[in-house]
Amino acid sequence: MHFKLKKSLFEAKLFEVLQDDVVVEEVLINFPIKNISSSFDSLEAIKKWLKETEEKLARQKAYACLAMRTYSSSGLLRKLEEKGFSANICLKLIDELKNLGLLKDEEFIHRLIEKELRSGHGPRYIEAKLRSQDLSVHQVRQIVTNEKQEETIKRLLKKIPRNQAAALQRRGFDFSAINKVLSSHNP
Repeated sequence: MHFKLKKSLFEAKLFEVLQDDVVVEEVLINFPIKNISSSFDSLEAIKKWLKETEEKLARQKAYACLAMRTYSSSGLLRKLEEKGFSANICLKLIDELKNLGLLKDEEFIHRLIEKELRSGHGPRYIEAKLRSQDLSVHQVRQIVTNEKQEETIKRLLKKIPRNQAAALQRRGFDFSAINKVLSSHNP
């Protein structure tokens, strides 16, 4: 007996398992698949091939994403799941990439905090941004000290009029740091 896997005419992600040209089962495949083997010896062989193909394509996608830019574990997981790869395969792959040293969340978070601080954002803004990306915020206050906030506020005061303390608050700086700099700032 020969089995085939053929795309359904009715739904884009639905595939039909054919045994001697008769549909014996339908399979939902959420990940992008292009090249389907011509025939299989059994239904189990189809399922094994699908699992191996999904793992291979997920790995290729992960490496392609990492080649383009740095991702956090949660960011890469979200990206892979958006492409239709199963959570189980994605989590296994994320663990593998962490073990290989290709995903370093602490380093990623540190760089993101420094970037946002250079862009003129304060710790409250940075914490909100990290939370929105499902990332840990415990490093923010260690990196964005009161001294760093004050330095950044002084730099921003050259661009923002002195009476615009509210603009600094919207950028996420602590009110105490803003007050300290404004009270000691001589324009």
